[in-house]
Amino acid sequence: SVIHRDVKAENILLSFENQVKLADFGTAREVNNLFQTRLPEVGTSLWRAPETWSGAENQDLPVDIYALGITFVEILVPSKSWYPSSYDYARDTEELRPKPEWRPTKPASIQNNPFQEEFWELITLCWSEDPQSRLDILRVLSRLLSMSQ
Repeated sequence: SVIHRDVKAENILLSFENQVKLADFGTAREVNNLFQTRLPEVGTSLWRAPETWSGAENQDLPVDIYALGITFVEILVPSKSWYPSSYDYARDTEELRPKPEWRPTKPASIQNNPFQEEFWELITLCWSEDPQSRLDILRVLSRLLSMSQ
């Protein structure tokens, strides 16, 4: 297994055949290589899971699930109005580490829209503070498939 460690909308591509492709594997590491997965300085601040800031030894696939949840917010709220006002993408450093209050709040625009409400619920399940509480990728995909029907 591989941890990408920089999942965000700008690293997700869509082919002409409507296939989703993940790009930019410059920070990716094998899950079984503990030394390489503990490097806390990788990834873009607002998409980094809390455990990457502490240098936790058990950084695993939930790191990417957390970032996927934030990426889903980018899809749902494409205006980037969810960025904290103090965030400077060009100056992405540890001093900008995500804080709980930086998590986007549910946009008023999705009220009374069952699909978007369900999508927001999926987002919150992806960005749980506790890595063990996050959905695994199969459950994320299963929920997305059920939402599309």
